[in-house]
Amino acid sequence: MKNILVLCTLVLSLFAAEVKFQTVSPSEATLLQTGQESHRCPNCAMDLIKHYKTSHAVKLKDGSYRQYCSIHCLVEEKEMGFLRDKKETIVDILAVDTKGLKIIPADKAFYVIGSNVRGTMSGVSKYAFAAKADAVEFQNANGGKIGSYDDAYKATMDDFKK
Repeated sequence: MKNILVLCTLVLSLFAAEVKFQTVSPSEATLLQTGQESHRCPNCAMDLIKHYKTSHAVKLKDGSYRQYCSIHCLVEEKEMGFLRDKKETIVDILAVDTKGLKIIPADKAFYVIGSNVRGTMSGVSKYAFAAKADAVEFQNANGGKIGSYDDAYKATMDDFKK
């Protein structure tokens, strides 16, 4: 009986250790925030490295950043949270290029919206790409529609209605 419990524990730990598509190694992630909690989303406290490929950020006028696990948390803070009355302090909105893992301007990104690759904080995934060819390649492999940052923002707002 003890051997069965050990085996069950081992099997469950293997499933729990499954790496998500969004996850990267710490050396691959660019964290823009500073401080002790720089690796946590300021909206939901999820680990930014575990959700790096869906990460978004805002640069504020004072030079500081707020980096989110997803466009969902960014939109939630802009529309209903910390940034709601501070939108004029936002200098830039950034996203992570899913393929290259670099920080890119969100308004220049090509988003694949609604692919079959699970997203973060949303039933409708939203992945940003620096190059349209990379977005098309991802779309061909995983479905979804290609759109802009504004399209991804609108899809996120639609998520809140559900």
